[in-house]
This record gives sequence, C-alpha cells and structure tokens, in this order.
Amino acid sequence: TRLMERFGDRVLHRGFAPAGRYHELLERADLVVSSARQEFFGVAVAEAMAAGAVPLVPDRLAYPELLGPDLTACLYEPGTLAERLRTMLAGAWKDYRPVAIAAGRRFGWDNVIARYDDLVDGRGGAIDVYRKTPITDPPVRRRVGKVEAAWSPDYV
Repeated sequence: TRLMERFGDRVLHRGFAPAGRYHELLERADLVVSSARQEFFGVAVAEAMAAGAVPLVPDRLAYPELLGPDLTACLYEPGTLAERLRTMLAGAWKDYRPVAIAAGRRFGWDNVIARYDDLVDGRGGAIDVYRKTPITDPPVRRRVGKVEAAWSPDYV
C-alpha cells in the first residue's frame, strides 16, 4: 500500500494483533484516528481512549455521542482531517488526554455492570453513560399496527 511504501519504517504494526499485542499497542498510542464511513458504536476508539489515546474522529456516526460533550474539539468535519491532525501532532492532544481516558473508561465493565444488572432485573431504565444513575422515567409507549415501541422521554 502507499502508506507502507511511504512510512513503512515508522509503522509499528499492521494487520491483526493478538489481544496482548493489541493492548500493548493501545497503551503506546497518543492518538487514535478514524476516517470510518460506517460505525455503530466505536469499540476500537473507546478502547484506545480508555488506554490513553486521544481520538480524532469524524463529527458523524456514533462518534459525537461516544466522545461526549467534553471532547467535541476531537471531532473533525469533512475535508479538515489533515489540518486537525497537524494540530494534534503539534501537541494539542495532550490537553485532551485525561478527558479521553475518562470518556473511554466509562464503558468499562466495572462501570456498566451494575446498570446492566438493574436492567435485567427490571429495576433500571435506559442506560445513559453520562449519568451516574439510571433513567427511571416511565417509558413512552405507542402502538403502530402490530408493533409497540417504547422509549425514554429523555431522548425524545
């Protein structure tokens, strides 16, 4: 590939990495960059953030919600990736590292298991990772034909 031809001597790893190597690489990273066109959650970005990497991701898909309100400066608009990457590589990433770590770790098992247990046991509500407590407002229900939908009023 063109990337390997141009920067091959500086590439630490390419392709699949077993779990141990994957986590080692994450812990060495200062930045995690995505140019994804399809992303439902952003697990790799969340894992990298939890390990200490600052994200630089598109301002679309699942990323704005994944990063949260304190990392909007780490979202880029179409056509601005190269400029934003230069800024981050010049040192701006350091300002966002503590916030990125906290944002990534909020999805860690230790932080969500109690909320999942409450949902399974019927004590919860919707999970909102920006809140410390579950949403307990009764869901709004609506029947459309044979389909019944329920959602939390907080998200309407």
